[in-house]
Amino acid sequence: MNHTQGKWTWIADEHSMPSIYKSDDLTFRIAKLWGNTPKDRQIANLIAAAPEMLELLKDILAEVRPEISRVNEAAGRTIFNPVATETIDMAKEIIAKAEGK
Repeated sequence: MNHTQGKWTWIADEHSMPSIYKSDDLTFRIAKLWGNTPKDRQIANLIAAAPEMLELLKDILAEVRPEISRVNEAAGRTIFNPVATETIDMAKEIIAKAEGK
């Protein structure tokens, strides 16, 4: 993997700009934002949640793909429309992008 694994958190007081840190090692700064507006803090929250969102997306994909195959097999035909397949493909692309593949 080409990303820093683990839980991340962001820290900023009212005078400093948010920085994203590896939660178990607050000396390891991952990123620093250039402002401290509500939008900057929202971006910091999103970045800090990225590792957990990636793992959740992987877990969801691991559960959904076999279930779709099982339902299609039981029905004897493909009953999920192309949107479901497209969504799965998009999830796979996002995971690959996040992992630097």
